Amino acid sequence: MDKKFREFVAESVRVDHAAYQRSHMKKPSGQGHWMVGIGTHDIDFSKHKEGEHYITHNGKASEAVAKAKEVAKKHGKTSVHVLP
Repeated sequence: MDKKFREFVAESVRVDHAAYQRSHMKKPSGQGHWMVGIGTHDIDFSKHKEGEHYITHNGKASEAVAKAKEVAKKHGKTSVHVLP
């Protein structure tokens, strides 16, 4: 593998919306109040902190995902999960 490809893979963050889609029978889109898990879809509010383990966002779903991806990169996580 060349260096640029390895860097790309290391920086990429996978977006999982399976739990949201199972719950709402559609992909996340549009305006709303969104919660996105960072590295996990199992959020325990007594143990996890907003801005580290999950984010909330009032606006577009795509903005929420982008915000979560930034946090994921900052904390070395490789996935984010749109929560139902």
